[in-house]
Amino acid sequence: MFIKDKISYNLSKKRKMEKVIESFDGTKIYYQHEKGKRNKTLIFLHGIGSNWTVWKDSINIFQKEGFSTIGIDLRGHGKSDWPEDFSFYKISNFSRDIFEIVKKEGLSRFSFIGNSLGGAVAINYCRRYKKNTPLSMVLVECAISYPFPHNRILNHSPYFTNVIRYIAEHDIIKEKHFLDYEIDFSKSSIIKNSHFLASILSNTPFQTIVGTLDNIEKYIFKNKPGIIKTIKSLNIPILAIAGKKDEIIPVKFVQEIANLNPKIKIRILKNADHMVILKNPRIINKEINKFFLENKLI
Repeated sequence: MFIKDKISYNLSKKRKMEKVIESFDGTKIYYQHEKGKRNKTLIFLHGIGSNWTVWKDSINIFQKEGFSTIGIDLRGHGKSDWPEDFSFYKISNFSRDIFEIVKKEGLSRFSFIGNSLGGAVAINYCRRYKKNTPLSMVLVECAISYPFPHNRILNHSPYFTNVIRYIAEHDIIKEKHFLDYEIDFSKSSIIKNSHFLASILSNTPFQTIVGTLDNIEKYIFKNKPGIIKTIKSLNIPILAIAGKKDEIIPVKFVQEIANLNPKIKIRILKNADHMVILKNPRIINKEINKFFLENKLI
C-alpha cells in the first residue's frame, strides 16, 4: 500500500507536540500540535510538494500570541505516509484526514490557514463536514478552477510534465528517488537552498504530485457547481490572498473565489509570487493578524 515505512511512529521520546494519527484508510498522518492559552486553534495546511514547515514562521508568531496551532503534513508529504496508488490522493481523502485530526483533538473552535492545495482542502472540508466548520479561513494563493493545462503540471513545459509522469508510473525509479528526511521549507532554511524546485522534487514522491493534481482536475470538472454553492453558502469571515506576480495561481483565480461571497475579503500583494509565504512570511502574518482583528477573532 505504501512506498516504505518512512518514519518510526514511536514518538515517546519526541516532544509531546509531535503526533501521528492513522486515518480512515490506514494512511498515517503526521502533525504538530501546540496548545496555547486561547480557546482557538489555527490549523495550517501547506501546498503541494512541501510540508508543514512552510508555515513555521507563522506558527511561531501565533503561538506567541497564545493560539493553539496545528501544522499538518498532508498525505504523501513530509513525514506522513506516501500511498502508492493514485486513488489515495483524492481531495476528499485529504479533507477527511483533517476531519479525523479535528475529531481526535476534540476541536470546535478552529480556523483554517491554507496555502494553494491546503486552501482547496479547506474548502472541500467545509463542503463535506458542515456540522463542524471553521470559525474563519485564510486562503493563500488558492483556486477553485483548475489552473494548469493537463499536459503542463504546475505550468511547466509538456516535456517536464512527461518526465514527471513517467517517473510517477515506474516503481523502480520511485524507490531510488526519494530522501528519508523531511526538508525544512521555512524561510530561514530555504534561503540556504537556491534549488527550491529540486528540493520539492527530492522530498515529495512524483506520484503524490501527479496523483494529487490529476485527482483535483477530475474533481473540479465534475463538481464545480457544488464547489461554488459551498463557497456562496459559507457564513464565516474569509480572507483570500493573491500574489500579483504569481504565475502558478494568477490573481484571476483568487478573484473568482472572492466574487462568490461578500464575506470574502481579497488582498492582492503587489510584489508577491507563489512563494510569498517563504520569501516574505512577515507580510502574510501581518495580513492574517489584521484580518483576525477586523473580524474580532482575537
